[in-house]
Amino acid sequence: MVRSMTISQPLLLAALGVLGLALAVGLWLPGRAGAQQASNTAERSFSPAQVMPGGEVEVTITHTIGSGVIIETLPTGFTYVDESLADDDPDKGVTLSVSGQVLTFGLANSPSSFRYRVTASETEDTYTFEGRARPFGATASDVGGDTEVTVAADAPEVTPTPTPSPTPSGIITVPGPRGSKGDKGDPGEKGEPGEKGEPGEK
Repeated sequence: MVRSMTISQPLLLAALGVLGLALAVGLWLPGRAGAQQASNTAERSFSPAQVMPGGEVEVTITHTIGSGVIIETLPTGFTYVDESLADDDPDKGVTLSVSGQVLTFGLANSPSSFRYRVTASETEDTYTFEGRARPFGATASDVGGDTEVTVAADAPEVTPTPTPSPTPSGIITVPGPRGSKGDKGDPGEKGEPGEKGEPGEK
């Protein structure tokens, strides 16, 4: 004997609702993970992008990865300028290790950007920088933004803009006391009397 099983309409609707929610969550989570990974980016910029042989270039890295590492590979002939990393302090969230042409920046809840300087090659050419940004717990991606620096003898020379001296405010200039009156000079000598004129015609 086979018993027929009937499912009430409210129970069926509830089951379908749970199934739909599970599918929605399954589709939403990968999309959210992809969006989170896409937001973990890093970009590079140069100042200047054209430099004389042996000149200095300041490199700025702007990122949104929070904690992780950014690995920069310098072109052949370029060298890192010692202690040029801005915010090179573990308390500020950026540390650096140098191995030949490879600079590894460790980030721990660091600021959204940091800077370092390099000395360009002595040989005129166009050089390419490479970099990888690897957030903790996420996939690594290439550092975007600027990648090429041109070394040329006719590159414009960059001179730093001097910082103007601050103008003191709230200072009132008061004139000094007036000097005393000078002594009266000696009287001049009396001149000799002039010659008497001729009498007029009658």
